[in-house]
Amino acid sequence: MVGYPPLGHLPSMPALTLLRLACFFFSIIVTITGCSVTDASQRPDAGRALMVHVENGLPGTPRRDDEGHPIDAHDGQIQRFGDRYYLYGTRYGCGFRWNDKKSPFCGFVSYSSTDLTHWRAEGALFDASSPDWQKRCDGSTYGCFRPHVVFNARTQRYVLWINSYDVSVGYHVFTATTPTGPFVEAPLPKLAINREQPPGLNHGDHDVFVDLDGTAYLAYTDWRQKGDIVVEQLDDSYLSGNGRYVRLGLKATEAPSIFRRGSTYYLTFSDPNCGYCTTGTSYLRATTPLGPWSGKPARGISETQHRGLPISDTSCGGQPADVAMLPGRNGPIYLYQSDRWDNGNPSETKATHYWEPLRFDAAGDIEPLTCAHGFNIEMTS
Repeated sequence: MVGYPPLGHLPSMPALTLLRLACFFFSIIVTITGCSVTDASQRPDAGRALMVHVENGLPGTPRRDDEGHPIDAHDGQIQRFGDRYYLYGTRYGCGFRWNDKKSPFCGFVSYSSTDLTHWRAEGALFDASSPDWQKRCDGSTYGCFRPHVVFNARTQRYVLWINSYDVSVGYHVFTATTPTGPFVEAPLPKLAINREQPPGLNHGDHDVFVDLDGTAYLAYTDWRQKGDIVVEQLDDSYLSGNGRYVRLGLKATEAPSIFRRGSTYYLTFSDPNCGYCTTGTSYLRATTPLGPWSGKPARGISETQHRGLPISDTSCGGQPADVAMLPGRNGPIYLYQSDRWDNGNPSETKATHYWEPLRFDAAGDIEPLTCAHGFNIEMTS
């Protein structure tokens, strides 16, 4: 083994030689230990703090994309994939009007952003202009809504679920290799509830939730049971249920969304249900996605008259859409989203969004929404 004199006993030599020798020793250390002199904030895995101010604006004042166009994406969700945020929603701009038999189906779209304030239009999730999709989803039917996308780490595919009323199961599923598609339709999903009924008002609004262990769940409205909500575990492909489910025992609700905070699961929902109008938002808690789900506050006060725990009587001027778990500098951010429907207008093209980070008390209960005009969040870029 080659020996080197201790650094404290180096013979006298020119400064340039000393500098070269120091660099030589440092290169050995870097090679052996894998050290890096790059600033931690510049490492890909470090994540830099990014303070962002998000404006909600007034009802009727839409967010705009980076080309100045109003964002036309509704009853969907926000997801974080890679280093970007993706807003998914139903499009109305081509003229779709609920219960107008002559109106066309406009399809589903996505927008992407790095900071939740500047959005880029990413286009359609799939081509909805075909005769087949128009027949399934145009104004002569009850429509197609609620695009929700998750990533399946096992299959390395992005999975899209949408709600429709042209098939008895009430949903179509798709897969893609990128968050923005194009998404390709998979075989119709199979669910444990109401498998034999004809097409129609069977299943409504839904959410897809992926737990930390990769297990996925579908939360959906069961109109055959007067607006109860069902949580059903999905199979490994996320394309069908695996037969395990729980009923929440609710009535006249819709728009469910599941998220996890620590060891507690939360399910928010529209309380009550109402098409394109203003409703309240309530929630339930559980220790597993398959329940039991409870509305009793953790802080020990008596059960309220609501079916769940209310956090807003008006959903801040709309109807709940989703709660997204997003990375934050000081831990996850649970971003509540509601659709501020353009009440009285048969087209919802200009309907706006309301967003607010949820706050939790010491017992883990969600505190009431503030319905603020805007908010600051410290995100991780």
